[in-house]
Amino acid sequence: MTINALRGHGYRDIEKVGAGGLGDVYRAVRESTGGHVAIKVVREHGDRDTTDRRVRRELDALLKLKGHPNVVQIEELITLPTGLALVMEFVGGGSLMDLLNSYGPLRPAHVVVAMADITRAVADAHALGIVHRDIKPHNVMVGQFGQCKVCDFGIAAVLKDTAYTDRTSALSYRYASPEELDDAPDIGPATDVYSLGVTLRQLMSGETKQQRAMDVINERCQFLQLSAIELSTFRSLEQLSATMTSQVALSRPTAAEVLAQVRDFERDLGATRVTSLHARAPDAVVEETGPRRAVSAPSDTQPKARRPAPVRLPEPAPDLDDRTVVRPRAPLSATSEPSPRPLPNPNTTPDRWWENQ
Repeated sequence: MTINALRGHGYRDIEKVGAGGLGDVYRAVRESTGGHVAIKVVREHGDRDTTDRRVRRELDALLKLKGHPNVVQIEELITLPTGLALVMEFVGGGSLMDLLNSYGPLRPAHVVVAMADITRAVADAHALGIVHRDIKPHNVMVGQFGQCKVCDFGIAAVLKDTAYTDRTSALSYRYASPEELDDAPDIGPATDVYSLGVTLRQLMSGETKQQRAMDVINERCQFLQLSAIELSTFRSLEQLSATMTSQVALSRPTAAEVLAQVRDFERDLGATRVTSLHARAPDAVVEETGPRRAVSAPSDTQPKARRPAPVRLPEPAPDLDDRTVVRPRAPLSATSEPSPRPLPNPNTTPDRWWENQ
């Protein structure tokens, strides 16, 4: 039914390319232009009015960010028999998570350029009163020129909008802040900074938990042929990630402060800096499949090395902690306040801990 309805709106070659807690994503060709688009058909949560308000809130967030180079752009809002759908630009490079799964953790210069793109989008959204609430590598697309573009503002909280009061929340457990896991009533920009810190940790190591990430980063620093400035950048990024994922929201830096630090790292890299994820840093080394080894970049007098086969990270079994999950929120009590309790620590809780709650 959905595909037929989309055809009626002037789209062809429609193919479902993804599904999440908030809806399904299709790739299609607009008949009038012949260009590719991505169409997110939002799944109903609760009554139809609530779902429609959620879509229109996303549209409001995207329109405020229209033209931003690091945000997936909105093109059209259409009404289907099943509800509303958002037509957006199609970013064909896959997600940042796809990149990690194919080639493994990034080198320092590429971590910095990716973080600069993502953090710029988050900081500018916060300046407009928008909180994304689901920052993770899966929601960052890689454009054809290697730029990162944040997508899925479907659970963006427009802080100035007090009319939207449905009692649901959506999160990805592996990237959620302690206050989100505790179902705090007010989620602000610090939550995005936490999720961004977990994302930073994963770009460097492929891991999301702090201790596991530190172990992998230490191994990579010994394995890779890093220059002194690259090694210093790696350690600074590791410390920045720890600060961003503080258990206390007020102790985390703002997204604008994170961006300023990342820009400093970018300048410090000097000749080893890159301008996009597709750029190759001078004197870079490449991690290959099989017995891993470091290979120096070819010089004018050396035969050029072939591009290595993709290095695939160990993939966890399909799990709730990567997927965006929509859950009912606990009703507010008008007669009593909940007693204080310690916030959950995502770094020390067992995997799939929520199944035992």
